[in-house]
Amino acid sequence: MRVLLQTDMEGAAQITSVQQVVPLWPDFWESGRSLFTDDVVAAATGLLTGGASEVVVDDQHLGGINSIIAERLPERVYMADRTVLNRQLRDNAFDAIFQVGRHSRWGTNDGFIAHTQMPGVAFAIDNRPFTESHIVAWRAAVPLLGIAGDDTLSLQLDGALAGVPFLPVKRSCALDKTQPIRKDRSRSRMAIRDFAARCAREWRGQSAAALPMRFTLTVHLEPERARSLAATHGLELVGRSVLKVDCENWWRDAEPAIQAGTTAAGRPFFEMIAPLNLTSLDRLAQVDAKTLTHARHFFSAWLKRPENVWNE
Repeated sequence: MRVLLQTDMEGAAQITSVQQVVPLWPDFWESGRSLFTDDVVAAATGLLTGGASEVVVDDQHLGGINSIIAERLPERVYMADRTVLNRQLRDNAFDAIFQVGRHSRWGTNDGFIAHTQMPGVAFAIDNRPFTESHIVAWRAAVPLLGIAGDDTLSLQLDGALAGVPFLPVKRSCALDKTQPIRKDRSRSRMAIRDFAARCAREWRGQSAAALPMRFTLTVHLEPERARSLAATHGLELVGRSVLKVDCENWWRDAEPAIQAGTTAAGRPFFEMIAPLNLTSLDRLAQVDAKTLTHARHFFSAWLKRPENVWNE
């Protein structure tokens, strides 16, 4: 059994500070990478123990900018080649997936750093909102063995993900407030490892996240950004802040619309960080203090924008 381990950082068990999830605060970022890697290694080890022959890790945090300390991965665990990953997903190169570090969707005001792809955008299929966990499961189209993450995600694992085994590893009460359920780091790792092993042993009982034969995808953005996407990728503006596209195929119809919405919502952030080169802490250290301070304030404020300012 070849398993794709889909990972994200905000739902990692021991990460409790917003500063730990972006390189804008290098010291915090280094601690965050280590804590995140704990969860990834624990999940991968559990999957191997449960019967996986190989685990491929897809670092989905910030586009995979070295969020995971790859040197700590055990044998038979490899980082995904992101240049070919989408093709592998479409070619069913994996037997199953497992998710770790997952978080609640945009608009969940009691969820730690809650967002869907990017702060500022929300998605729904046939008027049912969905999470990033849904998106990456639909992309893979193979059985989802289990999910470990923020407890605020649990009630949002509905529809196509109803009944998927879930392990809450942290408990959140606000966008910037969370705490580990198991405060001891080793106990947290053990819980994730044992959960992943159990899920792997029972993998034949799980099914792939299914989509309707035909469905309507809606994208919710701030009005100006929604208008900018009208008539692209089949999207039709149906309200001040809502676009829709009728779909029959995920990769052909839905995926381009989701990527367009994600890009539109994230443009201010990526334009702001483009000169900073977050792929290298050495280069980031050379950025002048004023620019770095501005970026930190921008990120903190941008993350906390209220979701309901553009709802119809």
